[in-house]
Amino acid sequence: MAPAEERNETDQLAEDVIGLVQTYYKLTLVTAAKKSSGIAASVVVALVIAVGVVLVVVFGGLALGHWLGNLLSNISLGYLFTALLFLVITFILLLSRKKLMVYVRNIIVRKIYE
Repeated sequence: MAPAEERNETDQLAEDVIGLVQTYYKLTLVTAAKKSSGIAASVVVALVIAVGVVLVVVFGGLALGHWLGNLLSNISLGYLFTALLFLVITFILLLSRKKLMVYVRNIIVRKIYE
C-alpha cells in the first residue's frame, strides 16, 4: 500500500471516529433532555395533585368540623375533634416517615432511570 492511500484511510477513519463521537454526544444530549423533561412534567403533575389534595383536606376538614359541631350541638367542639383527628393522622405519618421516605425515594429513582 502506498503511503498516500494509508493516509487517506487514516484520515477517513479519523473522520468516522469524530463523527461517531459527535453522534454519541448528540444522543446523550437528547436522552438527558428527554429524562429531564419527563422529571419536570412529573414534578408539575405531582404539585397539581398535591394542591388538589390540600384543598380537599382543608375543605373536608371544615365540613367535618361543622358537621360534628352540629351533631354535638357545639361548633367549637366539632372543630376541636377534627383538629384532634388531623393531629392523630400527623402523628401516624411522623411515625412512619422512614418507610414513606424509602417509598418516595424509590419512586424518584425509578422515574430517573425510566
